[in-house]
Amino acid sequence: YYYAVCENYKPVQGSVQVVIKPAALTVTAPNAEMVYGEDPQTILTQMKAAQTTDPAAQNADYKLTYEGLIGSDTVQQEVTGTDAVTFTTTYQQFGAVGSYQIQAGGLSCTTGNYEIHYQPGSLTVKQKKLTFTWPQTDTFFYTGKEQCYEATVTGTVSQD
Repeated sequence: YYYAVCENYKPVQGSVQVVIKPAALTVTAPNAEMVYGEDPQTILTQMKAAQTTDPAAQNADYKLTYEGLIGSDTVQQEVTGTDAVTFTTTYQQFGAVGSYQIQAGGLSCTTGNYEIHYQPGSLTVKQKKLTFTWPQTDTFFYTGKEQCYEATVTGTVSQD
């Protein structure tokens, strides 16, 4: 409803329907690193724990980030599901080293003032270090034939 009064004009009144759309709230998943052979579910579980209000379970590196809150709005006021948030990745244990996306999900807006949009984080899988152990002797006698010198390799995982 509106009512306008100005000295040189007749008063004007009326009503108009206004649609207020929710603002965008961008939720970004955290980044993480792991070594080839580790189970990605371990990190995803730690990320979930980092969203709780229990300070002992929180890891600041694994917190979701929120961008787009307006004024004095807070995550605690506007977002539900932080205790049920989900994290997923396409990386499977023993997959190739490289970079993979981490997706967050499961959140909703309490008030309807925001529409939640998710941005992925990155999971970087690094190479695992191998150790070569050579036999105690390093002396060969010339025989005129090819000789083998074998080492023991430790640090491999799975069927590698």
